[in-house]
Amino acid sequence: MSFESVSILIVTSNETTALKETVETILSECDSSDISEIMIITGDISTPENLETVRELCKKDCGVNIHNYHQKKPFVGMAFREAIKLAKGSHMITMVSDGEMDVSAVSRMIAKSKEYPDAIVTTSRWIKGGGFDGYSKVKLLCNRIFQEMLRILFRSKLTDITNCYQISPLKVMQSIDFKEEKHPFFLESVLIPMLQGTEIIEIPCMWKRRTDGLDETVLLRCFPYFRTAFRIKKEYKR
Repeated sequence: MSFESVSILIVTSNETTALKETVETILSECDSSDISEIMIITGDISTPENLETVRELCKKDCGVNIHNYHQKKPFVGMAFREAIKLAKGSHMITMVSDGEMDVSAVSRMIAKSKEYPDAIVTTSRWIKGGGFDGYSKVKLLCNRIFQEMLRILFRSKLTDITNCYQISPLKVMQSIDFKEEKHPFFLESVLIPMLQGTEIIEIPCMWKRRTDGLDETVLLRCFPYFRTAFRIKKEYKR
C-alpha cells in the first residue's frame, strides 16, 4: 500500500469559530495535493449557526474539495461509519471540530503516514510532547486509569486507546464491520484494527479544553466504553 491522498472527516454540530479555525489550519499547514477532500459531517442536531459556517467553508476557493455530508442516522459513531463508506482517499483522518485537538497534528500525521502507509498513525496525549490544557484533575485521573485498564486488558503498549484523532488506511477501516453508534466507536476504531494485526504508531498531541460550542463530556459516558471493550475482547479472543 502507498499513500496517495487523505480524506479528512470532520464531525461538527454546534461549533462556529472552532470549525473555521480547524479547516483554515489544515489548509494553511498541509499540501493541498495530499488532501483528496475535507468532508464536514453535520446532522439533525446541527445548529443554524453551525450549518451556516459549514456553507461558508464549502464555498472556499482553496484548491481542496470541501463538502458537507448530512448523516442519515444520529450519533457521532454513525457519522463516521457513514462517512467512511463514502471517503475517496487512500487514507482517512477522523476528527471533531470542538477545538480540543491540536489541528497542527494533521500535517504530522500525514508525514508519518507517508513513511508507514500500512499503519494507523494515532495521536496520544500521554506521551512526551503531548498533554492536556485546562482539564480538571479528576477528569485526567479517570482518563489515565481507564487507559491503563485497557492496556492491561489488551496487553497493548498504546497509551491513548480511546482517541479518535488518527489517520488510517481507508481499506482497513472499510473492511471492518463497526457496531458502535456513539462515542465508543472511537475505542472500536483503534482496538479492532490493532487486534487484526494493523501496526499502530503514536505521535504526541496536545489537547485543550474547548471554548467554542457546548462541552457534552460527562463522566457517565465512560461506562459504555467498558461494555465495548469486553465485547471486542470476547470477539477477538485468541
